[in-house]
Amino acid sequence: MAKKAPVSQRERLVLLDKFKPGTPTAAQAIELLQQMIRVDTTNPPGNEIALARMLEGWVRSRGHGFVRTTILESEPGRANLIIDIPGTDPGSNPSWGFMSHLDVVPAEGTWTHPPFSGELVQAAHDMFVWGRGAMDIKYLGAANLTAAFTLLDEGFRPKGNIKILLCADEEQGGHKGLEWLAKNHLDAIKVDCCLNEGGGFKLPIKDDFVIQTGEKGVFWTKLTIHGNGGHGSMPPDYDTTAIYKAARMLAKLKRYKAPLVIGKEYIATFRAISLPNAIKGLLKVKWLLRGLLAIAEGITGIKLRQVVLPLASNSIAVTNFHSGIKENSISPDASIILDIRTLPGVGRDQVNAMIRDAIGDDLYGQVEVEPLDNQACTTTATDSVYYTTIARITNEIYPGANIVPLLSQGSTDSKFFRERGIFAYGFCPCIKDDDLTYDDLLSLAHNADERISITNLMLGVDFAYRVMKQA
Repeated sequence: MAKKAPVSQRERLVLLDKFKPGTPTAAQAIELLQQMIRVDTTNPPGNEIALARMLEGWVRSRGHGFVRTTILESEPGRANLIIDIPGTDPGSNPSWGFMSHLDVVPAEGTWTHPPFSGELVQAAHDMFVWGRGAMDIKYLGAANLTAAFTLLDEGFRPKGNIKILLCADEEQGGHKGLEWLAKNHLDAIKVDCCLNEGGGFKLPIKDDFVIQTGEKGVFWTKLTIHGNGGHGSMPPDYDTTAIYKAARMLAKLKRYKAPLVIGKEYIATFRAISLPNAIKGLLKVKWLLRGLLAIAEGITGIKLRQVVLPLASNSIAVTNFHSGIKENSISPDASIILDIRTLPGVGRDQVNAMIRDAIGDDLYGQVEVEPLDNQACTTTATDSVYYTTIARITNEIYPGANIVPLLSQGSTDSKFFRERGIFAYGFCPCIKDDDLTYDDLLSLAHNADERISITNLMLGVDFAYRVMKQA
């Protein structure tokens, strides 16, 4: 008897009929996402005001007069759009926020389709909307808006208040977006629980989906190195130049391996994940972890060290190096930018100590350390009614789904809510498309050829619709 082909993740979905690809609602969501991508909100400079005004016009065109829109600018052009859907009984029911960001990273590299075209392209198994921001994260904004106004068109009114937030500047740390709003207009954005990007991805393990319940701290740091300069035709002792001192630092940073920490967040992840207990036990043994992941990578072909090790350690990434401006001049200065991500309880003092540990006392004594950003790790509890609601609705859409809490290595605007005691979860369900590998999915955001499948766009619409409907 021929072996049955495995059921794909897409075939497992139980979407509401009105949200299936090919429906009028899907066409509306696609068109809205395309319009959003075609507004260039590359940050810097951002210019989110253009997209905020376009979306405000879209909301008003839907004809629900009780829905309020507010645009707040942290500075000219840096706009945040707040859409308020008032509840019928807000005093007795929790309020929900549905958040995304308007800005995108620069569209570098060579693209198959122009990055701000929003082209709809047929692949072997699905159609995809292409463009910068398609995956990160304009599709989430389009999904939230489509879900909300589908409900309103059906005559629905929530019991609790609903806020849809589309914010500026997330890609540069959120300082001109949600952080500014939280400091200056907290009442305008305050909710009991907010859903955001950062989780929802289907893992390549049974029926597991990750939910972001926290995110590592972000400590961007500039190292400035000084040394002997001069004319390129008469180089000084290489070891005394800033460039070669920096080269030694870069070599040490490349070799540096931060100590592993098996903390409660790491333990919670591997308690929930659908792996055999024996493997879970081994993954908690620090001295075995790196070797086990290397072996598993060879078997699965998935970059597991890149995913798992950041959950159990602080990390240092070199993101920029600069020295000199002239071909025939040896600059007396060089600079290195570090993107440092930290576990709970780590502050600037510990970060500086980690830099010293990485490059050594001698080089550390010759460098100027300049903090560019100091954002500590934030977490949200999992024993809440909101967490339970997310898990239940995910099971409705993908029967058998298992929710796995994750301390994300990436940074999102959720931290500004968590810092103020507001529940914030990163979750918008997203499955592996039949046309893409897991490595493809991991690399779509911030890279050339960014795109989102129509299945995942409508999965986001369906999920938001069901959460809003119970609000």
